[in-house]
Amino acid sequence: MEHQNSISETYIQSPQPWPYVLNRRETFEILPPKEGCILFVGDSITQRNEWAEMFNNPNIINRGIDSDRLTWLNERMPNLLANKPSKIFIKIGINDIMDGKRAMQMQEEYKVIFDQFKTLDDCTVYVQSCLPVNNTVYEHPIDNTVVQSINEMLEPLANEYGFKFINLYEHFVDSNNELVSDYTRDGVHLNGTGYLVWKKQIEQYV
Repeated sequence: MEHQNSISETYIQSPQPWPYVLNRRETFEILPPKEGCILFVGDSITQRNEWAEMFNNPNIINRGIDSDRLTWLNERMPNLLANKPSKIFIKIGINDIMDGKRAMQMQEEYKVIFDQFKTLDDCTVYVQSCLPVNNTVYEHPIDNTVVQSINEMLEPLANEYGFKFINLYEHFVDSNNELVSDYTRDGVHLNGTGYLVWKKQIEQYV
């Protein structure tokens, strides 16, 4: 796509999408569009919750894909936009950080996505911060200061586009600047308790 060509080839390139990612994309492609839906978009942390049931709202559809990256998300934007959603909740970026990307590159890649969101009529976009990981209990390799730098870039970027920024990070971090260990079983993905914390932060907007 033209958008993608704007990203410097000297930047870190994400790997090609894995088969299970493509399988899930293709499942979405056979489903009929759900005009006016509330769309949850992101990676495994989005995918692994039952949002419609949690909010008792059948108008919510979950379009999270395990391991998703910003550039991978860009490849499936036509399918997402075809739903003509009334609201979008996006949270993505932790896998890009794992790939070694940092704020300057990720800002360009977020812009590619945000530019396309702006083409939607009557759609409110909620940009959610990346979450911390837990290094001490689960020895997750990501440095949370990097996660914070992405969030510090993301908030003004969301504001620039007229989107609502939701700082989830501050509600998930402990006194050591790590993901609260009671909210996870592996240091990055959330358990039920963690998802209830997330729900509390966004339920006024859903």
